[in-house]
Amino acid sequence: MDPLLKTALVGTAKSPVPAPDDQHPAASILTRLTFETPEQQLLVQAGLNAVIQSAGSVPTQIPSLPSAPEETGFTPSDQATQLLSFVLSPETIDLLPEFLGLMAESNVHFPHRLLPQALDLTNSTRRELLRPVLGERARWLAEFNPNWTWVNDDRIEGDQLLADLQSRWDEGVFNDRVAALQQLRRVRPERARAWLEESIGKEKGDQRRKLLEALRTGLSADDAAFLEKLQSDRAEKVREIVREMLLLIPGSSLAVRMQARGLTVLKANRSMIGKLALSFEPPAECPADWERDGIQPTTTPGLGPRAAAGLQVLAAIPPSFWLQHFACTPQELLTAVRGHEFEEVILEGWLQALQRFHVIDSASLELIPPLWSLYESRIANKVRLDLQDAQLALRLASMTPPATAESIFENLLRSRPDPTELPFDELFRSLPRPWGNALSTAYLKFTRKVFQTRADVGAGRWVNTLLLAALGLHPDRFEDALAPWTVNPEVFNNMRMLRLEEQLRRFGEVIKTRQSFRREVAASSVQKKETS
Repeated sequence: MDPLLKTALVGTAKSPVPAPDDQHPAASILTRLTFETPEQQLLVQAGLNAVIQSAGSVPTQIPSLPSAPEETGFTPSDQATQLLSFVLSPETIDLLPEFLGLMAESNVHFPHRLLPQALDLTNSTRRELLRPVLGERARWLAEFNPNWTWVNDDRIEGDQLLADLQSRWDEGVFNDRVAALQQLRRVRPERARAWLEESIGKEKGDQRRKLLEALRTGLSADDAAFLEKLQSDRAEKVREIVREMLLLIPGSSLAVRMQARGLTVLKANRSMIGKLALSFEPPAECPADWERDGIQPTTTPGLGPRAAAGLQVLAAIPPSFWLQHFACTPQELLTAVRGHEFEEVILEGWLQALQRFHVIDSASLELIPPLWSLYESRIANKVRLDLQDAQLALRLASMTPPATAESIFENLLRSRPDPTELPFDELFRSLPRPWGNALSTAYLKFTRKVFQTRADVGAGRWVNTLLLAALGLHPDRFEDALAPWTVNPEVFNNMRMLRLEEQLRRFGEVIKTRQSFRREVAASSVQKKETS
């Protein structure tokens, strides 16, 4: 509070009038005046301060800002800039990854006038795609806005990086501490683990869980000893994530125990002709040490406690373990389970195991193609697919490598009697863009046939795939996609299909936008080369 104001509020009897600021030239006026009362001095001094403030002050001289460095990439054309501005809106942001990839391939930097919008994006995936094309101007701008510092994170190195992360870890709010830990984990995993070992006991339960999530990055056998100490943590959610990460570390004590249990649950033998046969024998009662390791003998509809415990054990073991232990091919393993009393339980255990291990265990991926073959054989004779069929397809798609998935989806489009029964509006989301030429061709052929000959519920569902296809179709199929569409006249008598015309219009707009941007990016790089 201003000293004069404080004296005025409490009274001069309780607080003396503060001495004037003798640093200001005008303060000398007060030394030549005589005041009869402290109140008079207070009023005159306040008036003088008001005059001084009104008169202002000499501006502080600061050094001029350094100029932004020259760009090293090509400058986008005006049309490319306009298209990028359109794509930055929420309705069309899904086009941004493809556009940024094209710019990176052609060494075209992001338009300067759109940088504030781009730098304000918070999605981490989009930020990583943006970084290679932001250019020198963006890095220069980021120095003046604390919300844009992420742009230069990749340029902070060595001691400077460690000091910055240490400061954020020691002094930041919780989310900043988590981000600092995650970043350190990528460059110095052992130091990040040391931070956690030192502080984990002081954190609250939910915060311990979130901090431990950072260990997923670069998880290795070096982390096992620390995690094993936390298996008896007081928070169940912490114990869950600790068990999950220990299962992902080959050779951890928990992983070894689960494999030993698996060998008591699932056994195999071969007939005289070499055919593999499986037996599924979970214990009558779930042992106490199983429960301590997270196996819960719960009862669910159609699944008793024995089967539930056995399923959870199978889900905790990489599928490649069985291929190696039984010395069999993936096809042999799946053939052995066909017709088994516990076929659904065993398959569900392996599916859950694939969902857990497919990212870190490439050998387990060998099971994916025969699982799709098994799926296709199961639905081959079904007149109508149910929700369980759709969910299984989505689960398999989430684990299938993109090239394999494209081939499988293409085959389903060509061979399935009615592909509209499958959840292709979700399956297509699992694919990277753009799609391959073969899948794009199969999609357009089937889609034109559907809208030309049908106006039923299935055709109505297929409308939902149009915008996904507009984002994904291979560039070589753009002209085919933009050719006029022949639509069944009965479409317009079906309420489910009334939106087809609008969706086809939007489909064409997205294709034209992608086509135009590819042309403009190519022109931007060619024009710069010709003028340099």
